[in-house]
Amino acid sequence: MTPPEEPTRSAAAAASNAESRESPREALVTAVRVELSDTHVSGTTRNVSENGLLLVTDEDLEVSIEYLDGEQPVSRRGRIVRVQGLSGNGLGIAIAFDADA
Repeated sequence: MTPPEEPTRSAAAAASNAESRESPREALVTAVRVELSDTHVSGTTRNVSENGLLLVTDEDLEVSIEYLDGEQPVSRRGRIVRVQGLSGNGLGIAIAFDADA
């Protein structure tokens, strides 16, 4: 009998990430409008190159969000908690909703 294969790093990370989520995700593809509450963010650089820099900040990036859930308009407040580059020029922005909204 052969031992079970170890999960790959990405599969293990995905499983770990799914287990650490506070609520289940639902697929929803719809237009969204996000308005930044502040006009600036202060921080420090971690590194810099000819093409850009890494900004580090402990400030909340507060936003207002409007989108449609089916026919139902939804308006929430929240904060940006993660930004990641996607294929091409795409950018993924994760927003955590405020609990009181």
